[in-house]
Amino acid sequence: MFAIVLPLLVGSCRKEHIEVDNLNGGKVIALGHGGMGIHDLLPMNSAASLLSALHTGADGTEMDVRLTLDGKLVAFHDLDLSVSTTGTGAIADLTWAQVAQARYLQPLYGDHGIVDIDHFLSHADVPSGAILYFDVKPDPGAQDPALYRERMADAMAALFTRHDLLARSFVECRDIGIAVAVQARLPSARLLSYSPSFDEALGLAVQHDLFGVSHFGDQVSADQVRTAHEQGKWVALVAERRNEQRSTGEKGPEIIISDELKHLADLLE
Repeated sequence: MFAIVLPLLVGSCRKEHIEVDNLNGGKVIALGHGGMGIHDLLPMNSAASLLSALHTGADGTEMDVRLTLDGKLVAFHDLDLSVSTTGTGAIADLTWAQVAQARYLQPLYGDHGIVDIDHFLSHADVPSGAILYFDVKPDPGAQDPALYRERMADAMAALFTRHDLLARSFVECRDIGIAVAVQARLPSARLLSYSPSFDEALGLAVQHDLFGVSHFGDQVSADQVRTAHEQGKWVALVAERRNEQRSTGEKGPEIIISDELKHLADLLE
């Protein structure tokens, strides 16, 4: 992990260091956003992008999680395949065999398909100490939402058990029902709530005894982060651009997720 040592250029280029008080011993975990992020030539959540992030010297990567109609966990951000691939339809309404045929669109991306997360963790060169952050998407497609929550929780519990992920993973849930269902199966999972309002997300984390809360760094104040810490909750903040990283780090989160991972890793080194 990286100590939150943020160099400030002052005077004649002399570097000073900011000590951050957080719940992780003053250290911040640096994670890629869907791998190397939205600005990289590799498609977000592709195996190549995830592996590139895992081997940059940062702590690990975030990945978006969706569930196919036949119960396969896949890494994909958008609601519909047609947004960024040759496929079409919501992943929740498609079988893995259908999803597996899709390829990312942009020519620079080459022949990259959708990641089967279980297969990726079983066969890819994933460092044993890498931190994995799963952003679980709540969209059930045409399925019954309550049934979808239970199926998602079952699949996540099976994945965590199969790959022994509890000690090195976080799970962000944008649907509190999914978080509660996962918690029932994995009581020690490090679950974080997300809501358009940071205060609402924190309230849900406290109410349901979740591990922490997630939000966007440019929408959260240092006082809000401090309030979360007073409640014993970790904070994960997204700093999409490099010019947001320093100010986000100064707020004292335990985790920063960024599309500019190399710059973040250098900043926290």
